[in-house]
Amino acid sequence: MDAAGGGMESLCFGAWREDEPVPWAPAGRRYVTVNELLVRLGSFRLGLTWRVRFDEDRLAGIVELAETGVGTLELLALLPPDLQAVDADFVAYAGTERVLVLREFDSSSWELLTADPWVLGEIRRQFPDAAPLAMTFWEEHPWWEEPLPEGWGEQVGRRVVGGARGAAAPLPDGST
Repeated sequence: MDAAGGGMESLCFGAWREDEPVPWAPAGRRYVTVNELLVRLGSFRLGLTWRVRFDEDRLAGIVELAETGVGTLELLALLPPDLQAVDADFVAYAGTERVLVLREFDSSSWELLTADPWVLGEIRRQFPDAAPLAMTFWEEHPWWEEPLPEGWGEQVGRRVVGGARGAAAPLPDGST
């Protein structure tokens, strides 16, 4: 399925909010992080497996790890809570079916692609500025349309940050 296929709908909403100012944010504004979006979506298919792509040298290990798939809770544990990427894609799969794409665009907005009516409604409810985004904004053949890597999702749930459950598989930097 291409980005525009399969009944997918696309929304766009601002990443900077003035509804809940915090002291450390410029002019009292705050940034909506991917962690916040995942938490706001609550238990929506908590068993999803994620792939991540963005250019952040300090997070190269996480991106490499995410190529083989990470679960939602693991992704939340791995990402810094204040992550603000310039451009990033977070793609969720149920098995091998892509069900959600979150794109952090230029640190100014979020773009969302899904066919799930609950997710679309929840984003519209929580972010009233969410507006339809023309499907032409998505590439014709985005990277997530490539075949999934060999062994996709096999390690999800077996890797544990800090080795809290049995023997954890090592992270890309060799740590556990």
